[in-house]
Amino acid sequence: MTAALDWSTTRVSTGRRVGTLARRLAAPVVVVLLVGLVFLWVSGLQLDSIEQRTLNPEYITARIREHLVLTVVASALVALLAIPAGIAVHRVKAGWFRAIVLGLGNIGQATPAVGVVILLAIVWQTGFLTALIALVAYSFLPVLRNTLIGLEQVSADAKEAARGMGMTPGQVLRQIELPLASPTILAGLRTSLVFCVGVATVATFINAGGLGDMIVNGLKLQRFPVLLVGAVLVAAIAILIDWLAGLVEDLVRPRGLCPPPPPPPPPPKPHLHHPHRRRTMFTTRHLSAAAVVAAAALLMTGCAASGAGASGSKGDELKGLSGQIGSKDFSEQYILAYITTDLLNAHGANLEANTKLVGSQNVRQALENKQFVGYWEYTGTAWITYQGNTAPITDPKEQFDAVKKADEAKGIAWLDPAPLNNTYAFAIRSSEGKKLGVKTLSDVAKLKSSDKTFCIESEFSTRDDGWPGLKKAYGLDVPDANVKMLDTGIIYTAAQKGEDCNFGEVFATDGRIKALDLTVMKDDKKFFPVYQGAFSMQDSILKKYPKIADILAKVAPKLTTEKMQELNAKVDVDGDEPADVAKKFLQDEGLI
Repeated sequence: MTAALDWSTTRVSTGRRVGTLARRLAAPVVVVLLVGLVFLWVSGLQLDSIEQRTLNPEYITARIREHLVLTVVASALVALLAIPAGIAVHRVKAGWFRAIVLGLGNIGQATPAVGVVILLAIVWQTGFLTALIALVAYSFLPVLRNTLIGLEQVSADAKEAARGMGMTPGQVLRQIELPLASPTILAGLRTSLVFCVGVATVATFINAGGLGDMIVNGLKLQRFPVLLVGAVLVAAIAILIDWLAGLVEDLVRPRGLCPPPPPPPPPPKPHLHHPHRRRTMFTTRHLSAAAVVAAAALLMTGCAASGAGASGSKGDELKGLSGQIGSKDFSEQYILAYITTDLLNAHGANLEANTKLVGSQNVRQALENKQFVGYWEYTGTAWITYQGNTAPITDPKEQFDAVKKADEAKGIAWLDPAPLNNTYAFAIRSSEGKKLGVKTLSDVAKLKSSDKTFCIESEFSTRDDGWPGLKKAYGLDVPDANVKMLDTGIIYTAAQKGEDCNFGEVFATDGRIKALDLTVMKDDKKFFPVYQGAFSMQDSILKKYPKIADILAKVAPKLTTEKMQELNAKVDVDGDEPADVAKKFLQDEGLI
């Protein structure tokens, strides 16, 4: 009987150990399988040159290393700062102190990490330290709160018994409170670690590296394999770090700790019949529903009114045309969307400008899904990003014709382009340009190595019509240490300051070039492709309302590169509203 009992106990114990081992190995096994399957799939693809530059072992290893270093250092700093802060809040009983510390923690997490990163980069500096500060601020609160909660949950009897044994307050903290609070504190650290892994992707905007480079490049260039590999690697790191933190939590957990028993349920309240209760609840529900409906109606009314011009003031050729004109998420696109909306509305249409979407691909997809009547696009973007080509066409007319023909199969029509060319360029602060004696990119190539410092976007760093091709075309010999990868908005400020770089990658029609006194280097070898602006729209709508082409042909020739610089500056520098800038432009040109 005893032998049978021992055998049964052994079997149960073995089963538990197997189950525990299976649970502990599940996460790494799943991660290995997932990453392996993704890389197996990618290895069977025919990758273009952009994808080959990004999906190579050296590049991926460097990005993983940067991501891990940033995550680990940030998490260590969070632990060193948040745990003592939680102890201090627990010990100092003043309500004002608690409110200040917790308030700062809440502000750090509530503020968008990308906003903190960009702001610090503009007013302070770019690089690893700036990204580190943003990550620490964002991941501070979980550890702070869990430390405070863990200490507050320690039994008063246990602390009283320790003091009765002659322990000092410091001994009580180290030997009683912290060990008993450790499971809760470690849970906060696990949460903070996972936060750091995810938020570290924003470091790519300020030259701090990480896997965000792959994700941003995949999104902007519509290279799905690059995007997928970057996202999967971030997820894999998060899962593995959480798994390792769980193992550590199990190892350091004090033995014998059990969760406190749940409190007994409260006694049931007597059911009281109130003659007016049901009626009151009914009335409240209906008043709430009415408020929601009213708010929604007000919101819809505001949306319908936005972007509408003086309908029919120039004719009624487009009567019956309704819908939305799309826009990407930067000033030039906002202005073009409002120009188009107001001009078509002046000829009888009932359109509104939608400036809410973020990202070129989302706007393009909305057009393909027939959510937009149309929007202004650039020939180079369509050719490389949407149509999947890598080699640009340098002749403007040939580039436009090729893009127009390729999109016909998708039911997208391109109207005659404007003269504006929002292509890539490099600019330097004018004073430094004169000092170095540079006017062209060929002049830049001849500079000594210490003067050849550049700020570029991560997307630009992998494109054939970007950094790799530019270096080859001009024979630029630039060490990696002389190249900083920053967000577009920061590059202009960085070039103007001259601390991170001398030469910043800019867009030819940007109004900040003139406002910041930057000098654009002439592309004397005509390397950069043409990014000519043109209105792209649903072909079915154009066939139904062919006058759209004639009406927009009145405004397109007036939109030169210089005119767009002027209009963009009114928004980006002077702070005017895009809708007001567009309306005044149309009025000054006598078009509305």
